[in-house]
Amino acid sequence: MRLHWVPFILLPFAITLTACQPQPQPLSEEDVTAIRSVVQAFGEAALAGDFSTAVESYAADAVFMPPNEAIYEGRAAELAHLEAAPPVLAYSSVPVEVDGNGDLAYARGTYSISLLVGADTLSIEGKWVHIFRKQPDGSWSITLDIWNSDNPLPAPEG
Repeated sequence: MRLHWVPFILLPFAITLTACQPQPQPLSEEDVTAIRSVVQAFGEAALAGDFSTAVESYAADAVFMPPNEAIYEGRAAELAHLEAAPPVLAYSSVPVEVDGNGDLAYARGTYSISLLVGADTLSIEGKWVHIFRKQPDGSWSITLDIWNSDNPLPAPEG
């Protein structure tokens, strides 16, 4: 028995089922503002040396992908990372784009930071990407943080 007609019968059902699935909602202006506020709050707290407050911008199980280092996970690891860093003299972070759907969003941006390394000031400019997830209370937390420098690597000595 040949069943050439089966795809023609099943196709409308497949299209109907797909069309009936709830579609994620685009981010509202309120969501975009909240995400931008998380980025700003992290920067302000980090610049003030209030690292305990800064790490509250992250989900408890956030993943961090720093330049030239291994991946690490969790707020406690981020707190240790911040506390081990040289003193911050200046910091700014500018979200360039925020977008997403439903409870998942991303932001990308640029940063500049000046650190006190010994008696010298080290200035770094770079870019970052954050993945955000909306929490049950409606707030947004960073779940993935990736950043790297625009500065070229130093030339090898020799």
